[in-house]
Amino acid sequence: MAQYTYVYERAGQRLEGQVSAPSRKEAIQSLLNLGVIPLELKDARRGGNKRRFKNAQLALFFKQYHLLLQKGGLSEENILSLLAEEQTQGRQAGLQEAVSQIRAGVPSNLALRSTGLFPDLCISMLGGGQETGKKEEVLRNLQEYYGRLSYFEKKVRGAMTYPLLTLTLAILVAFALMTYIVPQFAGLLREMNAPL
Repeated sequence: MAQYTYVYERAGQRLEGQVSAPSRKEAIQSLLNLGVIPLELKDARRGGNKRRFKNAQLALFFKQYHLLLQKGGLSEENILSLLAEEQTQGRQAGLQEAVSQIRAGVPSNLALRSTGLFPDLCISMLGGGQETGKKEEVLRNLQEYYGRLSYFEKKVRGAMTYPLLTLTLAILVAFALMTYIVPQFAGLLREMNAPL
């Protein structure tokens, strides 16, 4: 199934979203069924998705989602609306579109899939959590998983810092030797008629 990015207008604002469909024609039809009239429709694979959450952001998102769900009294739409307020404009538009899809009767995991902001693992786990009634546990597990991934990425980046600095310094020293010092010695040896 292909991912398509679409642009639509609501209340005078241009918003973006994503939809999964086997073909472009079916993507348009599914949007029309949701009451969304797309102004533009592009293949999401071209250019990648720069709005997508990073691991640390996913850990924070699922932590907040879990805490709001634990409090009780808030609907799924309200929780996602609150979480959308803290996001960048592109992510905010995607989450607001997911909220409108949930209000239209689309299950929340499928609505979140259409945003293109979340990895397939999140969508599948959220779907399983909804079906089994263990959504809070799934959210906690997602928070822990992406928190660990984020921690591991930081450790790897930290471990790579010293070798990269050492390599950069070695390259600079070699460049300085070949550019400044070796030519001076070559000139000195030429003046002394010594073989180079």
